Amino acid sequence: MDPEKKHIIYTAADILEYLSGKLSPSEMHAMEKAALDDPFLAEAMEGYAGMQEKDLKEQLLYLKEAISKTPAPETIVIKQASQFTRWRVAATILLLCSVVGLTYLFTNKELSKNNSIAATNKKPDLADIQSSKPHQKIQLQLLLHL
Repeated sequence: MDPEKKHIIYTAADILEYLSGKLSPSEMHAMEKAALDDPFLAEAMEGYAGMQEKDLKEQLLYLKEAISKTPAPETIVIKQASQFTRWRVAATILLLCSVVGLTYLFTNKELSKNNSIAATNKKPDLADIQSSKPHQKIQLQLLLHL
């Protein structure tokens, strides 16, 4: 089959000509072959064949009138966010991030363990022991022995 004839789009008029026998045998064969590949076309041909007993034109006019009488859907207007609303959203996000960051800093246990890095452990000298009060002398002497 030619690629040009492969994609023929059949209309309602073509189906009516097929059913009335006004098409040539080769055109009828091509339409039947296309109906084998296209289930929508086959269904349309069956539907038109079943409608032959009734007045088809009268039914089509009725459907067109019913469609034209259908009211158009109302347009929906979408309200845009104001500039004030955008600032409120930005402030809320900033506040939330700040709270999360501060909570993390104050509750992180690893940071509190590493605070001793900057501290120096200075052992007291003998001069410190001699200049201190008696009860402090005992504490300082114990620290010297450690």
